[in-house]
Amino acid sequence: RSHGARGAGINGRTSVRIAQDVILGDRGIRIARKIRSLHRHGCNVRLVYSQLGGKIWKILRNVPRNHLVRDRDGDGAYDVYLHMKAMAISGHYGSRRGVRIVYQGSENWSGLARISDEQGLIIKRAGAERKYGRQINKLFRIHLASARMRPGVAPVDDPYMNMER
Repeated sequence: RSHGARGAGINGRTSVRIAQDVILGDRGIRIARKIRSLHRHGCNVRLVYSQLGGKIWKILRNVPRNHLVRDRDGDGAYDVYLHMKAMAISGHYGSRRGVRIVYQGSENWSGLARISDEQGLIIKRAGAERKYGRQINKLFRIHLASARMRPGVAPVDDPYMNMER
């Protein structure tokens, strides 16, 4: 829930910090709609990411987010990108008003991840949530700039082609 946090959250509102490499497909759409709903209902949401599917980008257009990718050499393909997959929640979660919890794993939020060999864990420790939240806040404030396309280099069809999927 977005309101009613006590001993956690930010000014009585639930804080949700998300670092996610890839959000794609039908599964990504469902998750993006939930993130948008949390933001609209007053949660303090911050999202850092590498890749959002087209529909997902539109769903999340008003959610505070930061696209963490860089093309260092001007070849049109991203060679620096966020690969982290974590979510830190502080605030009103379920029936409890002072929860601090972290979801950490290897899974992208896509359909392929549902059938892949992925791992994850849940950390229910205030200190861990604070550290993850601070790290995601730090990433949220970083603004990467890509090099200009080199003259004579044909643009690539997929700037994400160097990313793991």
